Amino acid sequence: TIQAMLLARVDRLPQEVRRLAQEAAVIGPRFDATLLKAVTADPGRLEAGCELLCDAEIIEEVAGSGSVSSQSYRFTQTLLQDVIYQNMLLKRRTEIHGRVGAALEQVCGDKPERL
Repeated sequence: TIQAMLLARVDRLPQEVRRLAQEAAVIGPRFDATLLKAVTADPGRLEAGCELLCDAEIIEEVAGSGSVSSQSYRFTQTLLQDVIYQNMLLKRRTEIHGRVGAALEQVCGDKPERL
């Protein structure tokens, strides 16, 4: 199936890059690097991880989204984001959702319209 082919592409990634893709998938089909940095377990590897995901054509930079600190990305295919999300263990998905919620409060707390 197409889903199996997409999942095989993700499974070939190094484990830490796969984790980053999972964290991004929980945020949604489009995400800001600032939010992902607040969510990820390894913020020091964010830039390198995003580059690897771009090279693997899992995500792509959103044109005109600004500097690295405010860079936005999107999954190259919505189905790819969905496959990554659906193939995570429920426990991991729940844990990442908690981190995303906390990060949204931290990053957007003074600007509720961004939520």
